[in-house]
Amino acid sequence: MSKNKEYAEKYAVFAMEQMRKYGIPASVTLAQGILESSNGQSRLALNENNHFGIKATPGWITQGGKYGIYTDDKPNEKFCSYEMSIPLCICCFSASMGSVRIPNGEVTNRNSLRSTGNE
Repeated sequence: MSKNKEYAEKYAVFAMEQMRKYGIPASVTLAQGILESSNGQSRLALNENNHFGIKATPGWITQGGKYGIYTDDKPNEKFCSYEMSIPLCICCFSASMGSVRIPNGEVTNRNSLRSTGNE
């Protein structure tokens, strides 16, 4: 079985749950996770449970969000770190699709974070 298929099968149920909750097609979520995390094998995915390359904003850090430091586009960038108890943190992918999971676990509209300066 290919690594892409293994990843998709491992996270399909979670992707479908998030699709029903947030309206992001499960196939898009899984494809993005496969690409961003090298099928869940990137250091960011393994160490921070961040499969989508979501960077920690000042608001994330101010609210107590954990982060890891990695070199991506620039050296020493801060990336969100999610609890390993949240499978794949698929809901966090919605950050690029219009909503953001903040450290207390709440998912909120990205525009409301922007208006308070916490993006």
